[in-house]
Amino acid sequence: MELLQFIKSKLSEDSPIGTFANDVKDSKDFPVGKTEKEILNYLDFQTRMGGTNDIYKSFLKEYKSQALNDTVDNNLEQFLDESKVLKSERWQYYKEFFSVDRVYLIGNPDNIYKVYCCDSKRKTALLFNLESNSDLNDVGLIEECDIYIGDLTNITSVSNALDSLSNENYLNDHLINKHKLTELLDFLKRNNN
Repeated sequence: MELLQFIKSKLSEDSPIGTFANDVKDSKDFPVGKTEKEILNYLDFQTRMGGTNDIYKSFLKEYKSQALNDTVDNNLEQFLDESKVLKSERWQYYKEFFSVDRVYLIGNPDNIYKVYCCDSKRKTALLFNLESNSDLNDVGLIEECDIYIGDLTNITSVSNALDSLSNENYLNDHLINKHKLTELLDFLKRNNN
């Protein structure tokens, strides 16, 4: 979706991004006919001056995510094939392109041993086994419908997952792979909208 089409698609949203899109629509100085880069620079400048740059950044993140969805087939397995992403690059790739809007925490609140980071739009999830010493490039990609939901499963928001996984007692657990946990927390923070 082109930038102007994306802005128009947000006009009816009852959200800060919808308000932003309406402000853009009503702007008599909007640089129609300019390149996407020039338009984004204009919006960045205007929102910095107007104190709404945080909304612009949310808008930009959503636009880039939409652009990715438009250019890439929704089946992650297909575009993670070895001809496109080296195994040694997978974790870096996931961090950049995988969106998380729901998290499954597996274990007791003080002993979470597995985390599924889900993209409900694509119906896929990244599996983090926090007690495993496996490499982050071996993080599993599964269909969300394949996640077993049992008594120890807590389905939650990204924000709540961050709170649970940042618990001081949990962070000091000797069984947890601290490097993997640190990377997971960073990944969740980037997806915490």
